[in-house]
Amino acid sequence: MFSTGGFFETDNTTKSHYNNSTKKDNADGEKKKPKMFVPVTLKMISDCKITPDDTFEIDGEAIGDVIVCGRMISKEDHPTRTVLDINDNTGTFRVTFYSREENVLPYCLQNIDLEPDCYVKVFGNLRVFKESRAIVGVHITRITDFDELTNHFLQVFIGDCIRKKGTLKDQDLSGGDDAKLTSSADIVAFVKAALDKIGQSKNQIKKAEAFDAVKAKVNYPEFEKAITSLID
Repeated sequence: MFSTGGFFETDNTTKSHYNNSTKKDNADGEKKKPKMFVPVTLKMISDCKITPDDTFEIDGEAIGDVIVCGRMISKEDHPTRTVLDINDNTGTFRVTFYSREENVLPYCLQNIDLEPDCYVKVFGNLRVFKESRAIVGVHITRITDFDELTNHFLQVFIGDCIRKKGTLKDQDLSGGDDAKLTSSADIVAFVKAALDKIGQSKNQIKKAEAFDAVKAKVNYPEFEKAITSLID
């Protein structure tokens, strides 16, 4: 599980917590292990492999708890569930939040204002229902700072790199000398390495911090172009 995911846990009596690794005791006095939610795109969910036991696999790694970010394009209220259609520019997917009681709004939707075309961050569990892929939502927040969207897609990219290639070493980031990079491919690779390096130790990556890590070899327009290339 890559390092830029989020911890999240909930129980029947307390509010849900994101990025909180504090463990709580269960009824037997044992510590409950917090879930690690992995940032993904909706296309990754649509395209990933599903094993015979209904486990989702991305690049060979089993993933069940995910974070998705995107625009809410519709909302449907039903007696026992609320269904949101989310689009993140890689695809559109339905996220279902279930209620504990009929005609009662799901708990995590009771204190959030959701209007069409607002941007949201959703924490959910991947499921298979009647041979169809589904996301069951467990928590949702509004996105008001669009840097959060950029940060999400950077986290997705870093996780993808780590799953495929493992963590990069310091020498992969150093580049050997202080000469400016000229090849677009080299610039993208250098920025990728910097993001991977930062992501090994931090849960959140800010664009300013990422640029500081590469500005010795890359100017800001080149950096922005590389980020756009990585997200696309």
